Amino acid sequence: MPGRLDRAPDLVAAHLYRRPYALWPTLFGVLVLAFAEQASAQSAQDQSAPPIASVGPKDGEVEQAGETDPPLIVVEGHRERDLATVTYTVPGDLRSQASSAREVLSRVPFVEVSDDGRVTLLGRGGVVLRVNGKDVSDPSAILEALRGGAIAKVEVTANPSARESAGNNAGIINIILKDRGAGSYTISAGIDSTGTMRASGNAAFGAARLPITILPSVTRMRDKSVVQNRVFLPELGEVRSERSESRVSGTSASLTMDVNAKFSDSVDLSTLASLGHTVNQKSAVIVAPVEAESRREQGDSQYTFASLNSNLRINVGDISEFTISGLLSVNDTASHLISFGTGNSMLAVENSTKISSVSIDNQTSIGGGKRLDFGLKRETTRVRERQLQDFLADDWFEESALFGGNWVSNAAYTQFQAKIEKFNLQLGMRWEERRFERQDAQSDRSVFDGLFPSLHLTYRPSKLEVMRLSLTRKAFWPSANDLFPAQRYSDFFTSSVGNPNLLLQTEWSAQFEVETQIAKQKVNLLIFQRYRKNPYVLVPSFEDNFVAFRIANSDNYATTGISVSMSGSLNRAFSYDFNSIFSRSGDFIGGFNEAARRSGSSRFSFSGSLLYKRSNLDGIDIENFSMSGKFSAGQDNGLLQISPSFSVGFDWKRKITETLTLGFGVSGLRLIGRPTSTFSSGNIRYTQINDRPPTLSLSLDKAF
Repeated sequence: MPGRLDRAPDLVAAHLYRRPYALWPTLFGVLVLAFAEQASAQSAQDQSAPPIASVGPKDGEVEQAGETDPPLIVVEGHRERDLATVTYTVPGDLRSQASSAREVLSRVPFVEVSDDGRVTLLGRGGVVLRVNGKDVSDPSAILEALRGGAIAKVEVTANPSARESAGNNAGIINIILKDRGAGSYTISAGIDSTGTMRASGNAAFGAARLPITILPSVTRMRDKSVVQNRVFLPELGEVRSERSESRVSGTSASLTMDVNAKFSDSVDLSTLASLGHTVNQKSAVIVAPVEAESRREQGDSQYTFASLNSNLRINVGDISEFTISGLLSVNDTASHLISFGTGNSMLAVENSTKISSVSIDNQTSIGGGKRLDFGLKRETTRVRERQLQDFLADDWFEESALFGGNWVSNAAYTQFQAKIEKFNLQLGMRWEERRFERQDAQSDRSVFDGLFPSLHLTYRPSKLEVMRLSLTRKAFWPSANDLFPAQRYSDFFTSSVGNPNLLLQTEWSAQFEVETQIAKQKVNLLIFQRYRKNPYVLVPSFEDNFVAFRIANSDNYATTGISVSMSGSLNRAFSYDFNSIFSRSGDFIGGFNEAARRSGSSRFSFSGSLLYKRSNLDGIDIENFSMSGKFSAGQDNGLLQISPSFSVGFDWKRKITETLTLGFGVSGLRLIGRPTSTFSSGNIRYTQINDRPPTLSLSLDKAF
């Protein structure tokens, strides 16, 4: 039996790229072999040794998902795992060097953060962002407002269970803030060579049963960028340069407050409230190859967000736990743009989104290490959009339209979890109904039903080895439609056609993970695959100045990848962590004609860090030297993209009194391919991006 288990990695590698969809039965077979081997060993032990009393949860005890595995000693950069979640402990050097939560997330394995704050997980968008377990209304603003030093851990759930999985939810990222204790305050302020000023704080106060954390942030931005492009002019048959110079200035302010009230050992209430406002002014000069085509643009935009999220937890004895959650969030955007040069134009856009939801969850122990969960949720999303007015040079054109409507979602789920010997099994099923009502005709509606089964299986042959298998499937189909029968609905929940007779939309996701230790170093192997199929959509067809719609094949999208990670300590002073990911994607898209096109992309990324730490006898770090880097490369339809980065930092700290600690840090960052933050709290920092002029930032921290 062990011989067959030793061949498991070869079987996995052979199926991964030759026949990727046949991979998962092989992985099921690997777990079956492991179970048979465990059963055989247990039988032999029973025959040669007297019975030994088992140690485990007693009847009536509730065993949480995060408590199913033995406790782990967490080092900096280490990853803890439960059935569906990876917990990444943020290294101390990264907390001191990172300016915001966005920069912290960009270094977490499996996570990518774009310049505009869009977060992807294992190459896929639609990620839910949370702070201390509570949803936030505006991920981009929160990531920029939160200080990197305020973050303790980042929980990543790439394949959510039935309790969390819904719609286009590609995963969950939960930012856990540091518990600084009542009476602690931190103020950070800085400026860089571009004139951008930032100030933020972290205040913790309140009684033991009512801790309150306040996170204010203010940014005044001044920037100038010059871009030189090469443009091909077909009418001239030559390539010329295009130069653009832009200035962006603005002010943004936000306030986040986390309140946790513990009324008793059985009842507690936690609330996360956020409020923010941003005003930007932009001006740009674009010099085209032909001087007459030069133009100047200027405009401003305003953005406001507010959210309130509360969770009430009630324990009924030691058997059952209820959680009642409520969310209310509002996002408003207003902007206009004025251009003059070759033409005069003005663009005005107003967007508003309001989300309200309420849910109730229950976790009940049914004895023998088994647990049964169930829950209900109702969510309403109101979208309002008004656009646009346009004035051209020679002709005057005006259009003002109001779009929007209400999305109403009703969901119910049940989930069963059991621990049998060295296996931990979680089975779940979620049903969801999504109803869309147009704002200009409330009687018009469309209804979609969905089912989401999930399976998470963990096998731990020893304290140092573990296997995990995760499978989820999502299926949506239209069940009713009062709108135009040939109308396509496409939003952040789903994409389908109004005709209720069409086939359903399906999506499934699978992950297999093996974790072990080699020479006291932790090694992790992860294989993942995601597949989405939309059988039909409607595409416009332009014939004789008449727009018609027809049914065509939609995109069938698949992603397959593999990840290898390693972390550990070289000695008492040096520790390291690295992660590598390779993935490839392909899709089949029906275009405006009968011919369909195929596209594909592949991506490779490697990230690692090395940390040296020396502490005094009291455990206070007095020297902390770190090096970290990340290299990403990929191709999208033949277009090669490379983004390497490298950073080095040195931190010094000394404890003066019981309440005062002095610190100083120096760090540098060299990045190619994408912009990054140029500000770092508590550091003098040098940043250079591509061939742009370097920036130098200085910031100071004061802790009370």
